Amino acid sequence: MRVHAYASQPHYALHLRDLWNSLHPSLRGEWVGPMGSIPLGDGALVAAWSDALQIRRPFVYVEHGAGQQYRLKGSALLNGYSGSPGLTGAMGFLCPSEAVAARWRASYPSKPAVAVGAPSYLEPARRRGLPPRATVTFSFHWGAHPQIVELNSVIDRFAPAMPAVVGRLRSMGVEVLATAHPRRMESAVWTRLGVPFLRDWPTVLERTTCYVVDNSSTAFEAVAAGRSVVFMRGTNWSDVHGPPRFDGDLPGPEVTDPGKLVAAIEDAMFHSRWAEARTRCVEKVYDGIVGQSARIGANAVGEMVAQRETMRR
Repeated sequence: MRVHAYASQPHYALHLRDLWNSLHPSLRGEWVGPMGSIPLGDGALVAAWSDALQIRRPFVYVEHGAGQQYRLKGSALLNGYSGSPGLTGAMGFLCPSEAVAARWRASYPSKPAVAVGAPSYLEPARRRGLPPRATVTFSFHWGAHPQIVELNSVIDRFAPAMPAVVGRLRSMGVEVLATAHPRRMESAVWTRLGVPFLRDWPTVLERTTCYVVDNSSTAFEAVAAGRSVVFMRGTNWSDVHGPPRFDGDLPGPEVTDPGKLVAAIEDAMFHSRWAEARTRCVEKVYDGIVGQSARIGANAVGEMVAQRETMRR
């Protein structure tokens, strides 16, 4: 069996790239785009629940989040998040932490699940350190689910305040950038304000000092890369769903009042309590493992394939 990489979206591909390149040459298959197919008898790396169902082949599921879980009314787990149903075709799971791996094993007792830590693509930004000029990057989520408000965006609440916020930051000598969830289009507010909009997430990390976001696993990736974070929060969000608290601890301040954003950004960047919280966050979310996910994951994939081949004999 060879293991191909299948990704229907660029951010899924980002989570697979280093892992796929780290596979043993005898195991590594082809890079397959959304219109491609996996040969019969082979398997694939996937980083999304929908991709796993699409390929109709055995797969290794690479979790592209930070371990969040969301429940619908009646306590059913939302598909696509850790421990969710529908992935019986998995050879195994690669997870950000052992706590998340345990959820997958509880849902799929016969499947191995391995903690690999933070994504390897964070490593260049982490090693390079903070940019020479203080830079704040704003990001909003997309409308991911009609029943779970935390999976949507607070852009409607915060966008009207952005002219004042951006103006204040610029008056302090801070560069301002913007990005967004890959499924969200660039907001017109950034165009009107002349704020550069970046799509490439590793480039965003390298250019960012403080990352300001509503609810996204990218916040925790930014922390693992050594960046400070601020959470823009909806007034109707629950403490369970948004953003995920990981034992009640967050790596940066939360803001529901747009008028308090600048103060929160200064707090996150310069107060020592948040530096300490970010260190704890990396331990909780990624088991303190940064820069090794491709190597650990490639070894795990080899073992998962070997286990499957043994069971088939």
